[in-house]
Amino acid sequence: MILPTELAPRIVTTNANFWKAVGLVSGARRFGNRNVHFPKNRSRGFEGDIRTEIMGVWGELATWKWADELKLEVSIPCLVSLDGPSTDVDFKATLNSQEIGLEAKSWAAHRVDGSLADPFSTMNINVKGHLRSYDRGGDYYVFSFGTIGGDSTIVGSPYPHEFVSGWKQNDGKYGDPYYAKTIQELVPSVVKGKNAYKMVSWIEKTAIAQKSNEALISFWREAAESRIDAVMNACKAKTSAEFFRAIEEI
Repeated sequence: MILPTELAPRIVTTNANFWKAVGLVSGARRFGNRNVHFPKNRSRGFEGDIRTEIMGVWGELATWKWADELKLEVSIPCLVSLDGPSTDVDFKATLNSQEIGLEAKSWAAHRVDGSLADPFSTMNINVKGHLRSYDRGGDYYVFSFGTIGGDSTIVGSPYPHEFVSGWKQNDGKYGDPYYAKTIQELVPSVVKGKNAYKMVSWIEKTAIAQKSNEALISFWREAAESRIDAVMNACKAKTSAEFFRAIEEI
């Protein structure tokens, strides 16, 4: 019997079509949330909100690819809801005949200003968001490491949900406290045999097409509303491979 934490980490390909998908799903979510008024303390500013949105989609799509490549049976994710944000756990996986809830999170090696993050930067999880995740049925987090627009992403082994409440708690500058753990501490527990210094160096080498892929994200994010029917049809895919084939046709 294999434990969830023993599911192997994996490098997944995040090519131009992957980032096109990130842009389309991000834009479709914005369209779906157009009538939703979020509390001000959930805003990270205009640019910050867009980055948070993109990182969320990136983590979910990378996790879906990781699960399919491991042949882990997972539910079809609710990538886009036209009735506001989904209240479901990101993925329901079946392992050892038991269902477990997986929540996807991503960490970008490049900061908003473009500078390279160091191993002492942190994976941050909002305290209220963590509680909402638990209420949705989250049992494990699946962390993805890379850079927005990079050609590869490292997806780690599942990390027990309850461990996060033991992380250091900081006061958020936007009014919400958050849990934080340095990448230096986190990486060895979810990417066995790797350390954060080597990982950040490796990620930097995957950023060759970063700028062109970032432009793709921006273009398709803006184009999503005019192609919403096609995006919603792609989101009906039963596997990540089927989903990305549908994205190619948009």
